[in-house]
Amino acid sequence: QQVINAADALAQRMNAVSQLLASQRAAVAQQRIATVSQINGLAKDIADLNTQIVIANGTGINASGLIDTRDRKLDELASLVALQVVEQPDGSRSVALRGGQPLVVGGHAATVTAAFNADGSQSLSLSLAQEVFSLDDTALGGELGGLQELERDVLAPLMRSLAEMAQQLADNVNAQLAAGYTPDGAPGQPLFAVDISGDIGLLRINPNLGGADLAFSAVPGEPGNSDNLRALIALRDQPVTLSLLGSVTLSDAVTQLVGRLGMDSQQNQSALDTARAVRNQAEESWKSTSGVNLDEEAINLMQYQQMYESNMKVIAVANELFDSTLAMLR
Repeated sequence: QQVINAADALAQRMNAVSQLLASQRAAVAQQRIATVSQINGLAKDIADLNTQIVIANGTGINASGLIDTRDRKLDELASLVALQVVEQPDGSRSVALRGGQPLVVGGHAATVTAAFNADGSQSLSLSLAQEVFSLDDTALGGELGGLQELERDVLAPLMRSLAEMAQQLADNVNAQLAAGYTPDGAPGQPLFAVDISGDIGLLRINPNLGGADLAFSAVPGEPGNSDNLRALIALRDQPVTLSLLGSVTLSDAVTQLVGRLGMDSQQNQSALDTARAVRNQAEESWKSTSGVNLDEEAINLMQYQQMYESNMKVIAVANELFDSTLAMLR
């Protein structure tokens, strides 16, 4: 019974980590939806300001206040997604995403949409004037790109590796038990069951298995034989293949996952510190351009600024994930 209790504790531990990662993925999805809503709102504001500025320029009205407001909106939008901004002869500014998809054209704004896929991930698209463009999540930049990167490069690989580890652990243990015999000579039954969908937990033990049902003997009719138990213990040094780590022993898998998380956490903290410093410096420089039409240098400054600022918020989210997961795995 002690072995079953230990196996149950292991299953609960892995399930807790799986649920933590799933909750973080859900949080990323909600934050992505909120970010998309912000992008759409800012794009509409910029389109409306374009219309007002064109009218003001055509009637000789001073448009500097409107231009200042549009500059601030562009700056805020650039922190959410990477932009290409082009000054038009009529005073309006066309705004496109890094991949070239049009976000603002004159007084018209596109709509960005986040839709859930069957696997729980989200895909992004942009629609303007009845045309729909799919968005490459590797080229988004800004906070939106950072959220995509967090899910694609951190959460999804971790969830896959955890599921792979659970599956291979269950397969190896169950196969070894099937090769052994219980004290009364019956063939071994499986100890673990895996539910990759996660609806009832990633890993669980066989509820019908008791201590007397564990097949620790390698020879039928020898209750004192523990050769199969020793083979079970040796499984921790048997290599498994994880998509994130490659070939690694079960005993080293968790340690290496923790190490990987720790390294990512340190790199993210360093990137966050750098982003904050550059953001502050760029913001001071940006203020000096306020009140005038953006020239090429000012546009470059905005793009330079958003490039360093892009992942600041998502890095903070990632650090919370790393801290929680590290504590869970220790």
